[in-house]
Amino acid sequence: MKSAGRAGTCALLVARPATIAVAVLFALGGARLSRATDSISPYATIGIEHDSNVFMRPSGQPPLLAFGITALGDTIKDYEAGLDAALDWGPDRLTLSGEGTRDEYDAFSFLDHTEYKFGGNLDWTLAPVVDGTAGFTQTRYLAPFTETLSTELLLDTERTGSATVRVHVSPLWRVELTPGLHQLESPLPGFPGFALHETTGTAELDYLGFGRLTAGVQYEYDEGRYLEIVGATKYDQQDANLTASYKVSGLSTFSASAGYAVRDAAPNPADSVPSPSDSAIVFAGYAGTIGKTSSVTGSLSYQRQLTGKTSVNLSLFRRVDSYTAGANPEIATGGSVGATWRADPKFTVDLGYSLTRDQIQGGLVIVDVSNRSDRTQAARIDVRYEALSWLTIRPYFNWNKAVSTFTLGNYSQTIVGIDATGRLDW
Repeated sequence: MKSAGRAGTCALLVARPATIAVAVLFALGGARLSRATDSISPYATIGIEHDSNVFMRPSGQPPLLAFGITALGDTIKDYEAGLDAALDWGPDRLTLSGEGTRDEYDAFSFLDHTEYKFGGNLDWTLAPVVDGTAGFTQTRYLAPFTETLSTELLLDTERTGSATVRVHVSPLWRVELTPGLHQLESPLPGFPGFALHETTGTAELDYLGFGRLTAGVQYEYDEGRYLEIVGATKYDQQDANLTASYKVSGLSTFSASAGYAVRDAAPNPADSVPSPSDSAIVFAGYAGTIGKTSSVTGSLSYQRQLTGKTSVNLSLFRRVDSYTAGANPEIATGGSVGATWRADPKFTVDLGYSLTRDQIQGGLVIVDVSNRSDRTQAARIDVRYEALSWLTIRPYFNWNKAVSTFTLGNYSQTIVGIDATGRLDW
């Protein structure tokens, strides 16, 4: 999911990612804005939900018991406002979006917080044989309690930028190049400056001569480093894959990849920090995971339109990834299945289920456990009703369950809620 770019360019992007991304998007599109058609869609959402297990803890181990609080659940009010905008000129399209959210808890009011998300994406065509995309997003959100293992209000900030250039070198062959940047600022107890910085690069060669079937080879190189944590590490990862996609117009789409990934991690003393004075935070013997991690990898996705009203989807994956809460590599394997039923233009029902197994390698910095393994299930029901041309009402239900080799990693959670969104299209 990550890879390397030019050192100077990456340094500049790290310093001013939001400014650079917006400038690039507008510079690429500005020359032809006089011929563009545009749309603007402001929206606002009000919602309320009940979360049966806010801190995602075992049912018999409420995290605030020392304060006389045995409750695990709470009711949360959600207020959101945002704006989507689009500019179209011929084959090119620029989209911009931004939103802010305020979450307020009835019982656990110390968790009240504000989140945001903004970004942009440009789809461009330079010539009949050259096209691509460029995009950037930045989000700020509540860190998962399953990773911080605390009751603190800790907010993550994540930035992702990427650009893709596709060159049709002949009617039968296409080359695709994608550099990217990913930054995650993820405070942990005792390590307020903990972060992960990654650069990525992907090269793909596709053969288009099989009719509706496209086949290719893909190579991805990633570089990452963990910062502001004891025993910090850095790594490089290489992925080689065979890819294929098949599309039957209006009926089904199939895509798959199969390959192998190797990650090589080494100590990163330049970005390490001393252990906090509270020795209970960092357990004896902890050191960032070093050495090689390798695995067969792959993915499979399938979408099928069963009838005019019903569609289904299936996906499977296996990948070498980062468990950022502990600066560790992990091997993630899982899949999901879903269905959508559009009873009429106003009424839609979405169903989904997923199962994931995460095998986290090495010891963790904030908890005394090694080689943790988690199996997580999630199910959802999402109903959308367009009560008016500008108003959508959405009741929903989510269920999550985790079984872990780490005692505090076992939990069950249900979330029931409803929200209403008003949107204007100009």
